[in-house]
Amino acid sequence: MCAKMTRERAEEFGAAWNSGNADLVTSFFADDGVYHASVGPDHLGKSYFGKENIRRGVQAFFDRRNSPAYSLNPLDLDLEKVLRRSETS
Repeated sequence: MCAKMTRERAEEFGAAWNSGNADLVTSFFADDGVYHASVGPDHLGKSYFGKENIRRGVQAFFDRRNSPAYSLNPLDLDLEKVLRRSETS
C-alpha cells in the first residue's frame, strides 16, 4: 500500500533530496518503483526501475550535481495538484 501524499510527506521527500542521502530518498519509493532522472538517453531522461536501481540513479544524481547548496523545495511544485491527484488514486 502506498503512503498517502500529504504536505508533510512532500516536505519530508524534499528534505530527503536535500540531505544528499540516496538511501533516505530511496526509502520513499516502492520496491517496484520507477525514477525518471531529468537527463539521460531515455525518452524521459534516464529511467531507473526497482529500488536498488533507483538508489543507484539517485546516487549518480548526487555525484553529478555541481553545488552542495542545491535545494529541492517541494513547495515549488503545484502541491495542491499533487495532493488532489493522490486522493483520486
